[in-house]
Amino acid sequence: MLKIRPASQADKDAIQGIHMSAFGENEGPAIVDLVTQLLDDTSSPTSLHLVAEQHGEPVAHVTFSPVWSTRSDNALGYILAPLAVHPKTQQSGVGTAIVNEGLRLIRQQALPYVFVYGDPKYYCRFGFELARRFTAPQPLQFPNGWQVLKLDPSSADQAETVRCVPALNKAELW
Repeated sequence: MLKIRPASQADKDAIQGIHMSAFGENEGPAIVDLVTQLLDDTSSPTSLHLVAEQHGEPVAHVTFSPVWSTRSDNALGYILAPLAVHPKTQQSGVGTAIVNEGLRLIRQQALPYVFVYGDPKYYCRFGFELARRFTAPQPLQFPNGWQVLKLDPSSADQAETVRCVPALNKAELW
């Protein structure tokens, strides 16, 4: 049975292990460093960290951290990054379940957007689309990976440059 719950500091080692297993030796260390910084981040609004457990063992983790417009201190929404599912449970719906739960919780905060930089073939299942009117915080290696999910249909789609938490605002992550 899958249980999705808020992550705590007590989950830090398990979360780091999930990301190392999912991202491997090449990308894993940088992602583990990112996750560690995000778990310690104190931005407002606060980041949302979730873990998915199977049989009492964490098998997936996702973070949604706040983003702002560079024109103001008003939050635009959140960015989904990073997401990791332990290889032994990939392709079983765990990733979809943890992202859907995060999106459900974020919708309660009445912020208009969720961003992601990832595979459009994966994230389109959640309603993400190419973020044409939004400039990413850093230059992108894969511009088609920069996507947005509009949570508030009444939000004006004016061009914005997105500002993220310091831990994510590193060129090597983009």
